[in-house]
Amino acid sequence: MINDLQKILRNMPYTDMLLIAAALDQTIPDAANQNDIAKALAALATLPLGDRTDVSRLDQESLRKVFKGTRGSIKIRPIVSNAKKGWHVEISGPYASSVVNEDLKTALDNLLDTASAAAALKG
Repeated sequence: MINDLQKILRNMPYTDMLLIAAALDQTIPDAANQNDIAKALAALATLPLGDRTDVSRLDQESLRKVFKGTRGSIKIRPIVSNAKKGWHVEISGPYASSVVNEDLKTALDNLLDTASAAAALKG
């Protein structure tokens, strides 16, 4: 989990870290100032990532199952309504998965995670 957070932080602009720091400042009563929290997040992003080769290998094997042959395909549809905007992405086939999110990149990331977990659990 910490490794995933580090990957997110490495791709995050410092201004976004300041926004997160402001949110943390409101929820943590004795937090230092926002700059200290943002500096701590930036420092966390620079720490070396732990070894996740076993997890990565399992993810790769699971995704190979999902997309083996022509069984799995990804469908992407925009959601446009007065109440909600975003994306509906799904994988068809034996490891079918579906995700809805406002951000397409997040939706695709979550879809691959969901499909990978489904394949790993089904064996």
